[in-house]
Amino acid sequence: AAARAMFVFGDSLVDAGTNVFIAGVPNAANFDPYGETFFLKPTGRFSNGKIVPDFLAGLLGLALLPPFLKPGSNFSQGANFASSGSEILDSTNNPDNDLIPLNAQVRQFQEFVKRRKPRELSIPASIFLLVTGSNDLLGGYLLNGSAQQAFNPQQYVDLLLGEYQKSLLALHRSGARKIVITGIGPLGCTPSLRLLQEITNNATGCLEESNELALAFNTKLAQLFQELTKNLTDAKIILVKPYDFFLDMINNGTKYGFEETQKNCCGGGAYNAMIPCGRDAPFLCHVPSKYLFWDFHPTHQAARFISDQVWGGAPAFVEPLNLRAL
Repeated sequence: AAARAMFVFGDSLVDAGTNVFIAGVPNAANFDPYGETFFLKPTGRFSNGKIVPDFLAGLLGLALLPPFLKPGSNFSQGANFASSGSEILDSTNNPDNDLIPLNAQVRQFQEFVKRRKPRELSIPASIFLLVTGSNDLLGGYLLNGSAQQAFNPQQYVDLLLGEYQKSLLALHRSGARKIVITGIGPLGCTPSLRLLQEITNNATGCLEESNELALAFNTKLAQLFQELTKNLTDAKIILVKPYDFFLDMINNGTKYGFEETQKNCCGGGAYNAMIPCGRDAPFLCHVPSKYLFWDFHPTHQAARFISDQVWGGAPAFVEPLNLRAL
């Protein structure tokens, strides 16, 4: 059966504007020049245009999914629960409890399902997309001395995936049967972490320790994927592996039409990563589609390439089958 709805969980890579509706949250992309390429105004997406769930909704024949917190929204084709800055672990970076971590997003979904009449929405036919973990690895570990003292990288990754598994099982108990889980890209090659590499190590290039963390996370996620595939026999689970594809876009940008894959389009200073995009940033590239990175997050154009891979890509990117086949 065709997907009748899609539900999205995770962080700023897939947040369609949730944080705009949380009072006092610092990370909400609700000012210019966010959204300028496609929506022609800021929508709360950390992009100059669409993000991956927007492209996937289009490929699935669904409308753009509204943020779950947006008042008066029509959720007949699904909802987006993702919150920028959110993590798998709810305590790491969120002392004020204003961001919505993964487990709380799942609870919001469970409440949402309870309020629906069964015929309104087919949960088993719906697609569940999860994109999370980057904030745990960066703010939660790499830039967090106390976490590094408490855990070695592998222990920390194990802890993360244990919590991730709980959220996935909770979604399954709530009826999720078509689940797309996503690995992490080469974080250390993002403009902000190239900048950090220069500042801390006085060297150019990618910050390898964050790439190693991402790879450790991806390895453990692949194990979890195998385990869930074996145990949840009534579900179809897809694993998206963006690391190598994203690295290829960085290293061979011209193949994809990118002229700049090391700097942000929006921002200022070195790599356009020293001054954040928007309010104070003097710099905005003229042609965002020539840039891989908008502001640490992918541009509209890069998100389109990634979405096409999720939709129709080969097993090296998405296994055991792509979203179109699902």
